[in-house]
Amino acid sequence: EQCYLLLPLLLVGVLAIPGGRRWVLPVVIGGLALLSTWRLAVAVSPIDTTRAYYGTDTRAGELLIGALLALQDPDDARRRVMRGNVRAKRSSS
Repeated sequence: EQCYLLLPLLLVGVLAIPGGRRWVLPVVIGGLALLSTWRLAVAVSPIDTTRAYYGTDTRAGELLIGALLALQDPDDARRRVMRGNVRAKRSSS
């Protein structure tokens, strides 16, 4: 699928931006996922759903959301959960 060819190029291009801004990559991927979802809403037709189902531009959102989830740092998520548990224990004491 084209997404497997284009997504690595997008990643290399965004990561090559000087300044090391970590927020750029999730914003770009999230924006493309929203654009793809919008294209799906526009392309769907009650008569013929073929275009919406088979179009790369309409189906890329699913893969981009997966890529966005893959960017999530599991250690950061674990720390946030642990902080929430510590706060809950402190407030109940």
